[in-house]
Amino acid sequence: MSFVLDNSVTMRWLFGDGKPQERAYAGRVLDAMQNVTARVPMTWGRARIIHKDFYYNR
Repeated sequence: MSFVLDNSVTMRWLFGDGKPQERAYAGRVLDAMQNVTARVPMTWGRARIIHKDFYYNR
């Protein structure tokens, strides 16, 4: 089984902010990832490339 991992969930992991129910949901998703494959939108890879380009060319 696999699912699409949304950026809003990963931002809860990174920043630890949001409403309590949002943080709880993000925690349940993290727990679920032990048994399934997560897919991310293709734009995530592009965002990483754009970030590296910006970081190294400033």
